[in-house]
Amino acid sequence: MLVPSFTFSGTINAIVQSNLKPVFCEVDESLILDINKLSIDSSDLKMVIAVGAYGNLPDIENLGKWADANGLVFIIAPEDVK
Repeated sequence: MLVPSFTFSGTINAIVQSNLKPVFCEVDESLILDINKLSIDSSDLKMVIAVGAYGNLPDIENLGKWADANGLVFIIAPEDVK
């Protein structure tokens, strides 16, 4: 599961407790997934999760389009949907 390298520990714990492997991605200056640096380096990658940080919300629309284009399931934390 693709996850921001800067995130709440509960995000990683949920991934690990679900027997999934976190794959960390770079964040931008607002500490959310940097959509310009997203890449799929592993054939095992099946999902991407969007996580906000300090009130900065991820670009849900563009992340969703990127996930669809790459055949990934896109998971959105409910508090990040506005």
